[in-house]
Amino acid sequence: MTKQPNPQSGAIPFGQGLTELEQITAWFESDTIDLDDGVAKFERGLSLIAQLRGQLEVVENRVEKIRADFALGGQAGEIGFLKEPEPAVAAPRRKPASSDAEASTPDSPALFDL
Repeated sequence: MTKQPNPQSGAIPFGQGLTELEQITAWFESDTIDLDDGVAKFERGLSLIAQLRGQLEVVENRVEKIRADFALGGQAGEIGFLKEPEPAVAAPRRKPASSDAEASTPDSPALFDL
């Protein structure tokens, strides 16, 4: 599922912004010479760079928080794949009744011995 840009924030998805920045770079590397177009593309490129850097900073901070939580064993349990499995608790064993004792020897425990 691709995120749609939020028209209020002016932000675009990272991949879409990177693609547009690559297209602007390719335009500057071509033989096209148009001063007005060049200034507009340069301005758009700087705007994209600022947006993409901001998005990267948010992701880097999030990754650092996840790594710190995991290293400390703190809130890492909130992340599904980092949860420790619950330890298995064995049910207490009951002593066999006298009739069970005959059917069960120490070498072969009784079936359903709880």
